[in-house]
Amino acid sequence: MRDGRGALDHARPDGDTIEIALARRAASSPGERIGSLFVNPGGPGASGVELVPQLASAMDASVLDRFDLVGFDPRGVGRSTAVRCIDDHAALNALDGDPDTEAEVQALAEEQAAFVATCTERHGDLLPYLSTAATARDLDVLRRAVGDTAHLPRLLLRHPARCHLRRAVPR
Repeated sequence: MRDGRGALDHARPDGDTIEIALARRAASSPGERIGSLFVNPGGPGASGVELVPQLASAMDASVLDRFDLVGFDPRGVGRSTAVRCIDDHAALNALDGDPDTEAEVQALAEEQAAFVATCTERHGDLLPYLSTAATARDLDVLRRAVGDTAHLPRLLLRHPARCHLRRAVPR
């Protein structure tokens, strides 16, 4: 499965849509396939699409034989309908994130205010729909789109060097 479109507002599923980028590495043994492991490195701003080949090269063959590995770029990220709030990342990265003086506090506050103003100007109509809750709903839609109906384990990354499986239990 490749990129698709999803509801911009999950409360209005027949309304405007948003692009959701998806990458899928099929299980190596389709006859033994259990389902999909969806991966998302967290964020903000990290790409699940780019994570798929990295994880596939590091995961045990016994997992890759039986599970599709699926990554997606959450709304606002990467190849999905993206939000670009700044053009000069160097200026933002140069700020002191732990200000010690009033001048540093003021510089940080001014840059943050400019960031918010620019982001709102460029993407104000989209920002209300960029949330953890919307991403979770997108994940449910994507799981159905790839043919998964059961709540199978999800791969959660807590640290780049560690992967943990947990069972997703619906409420």
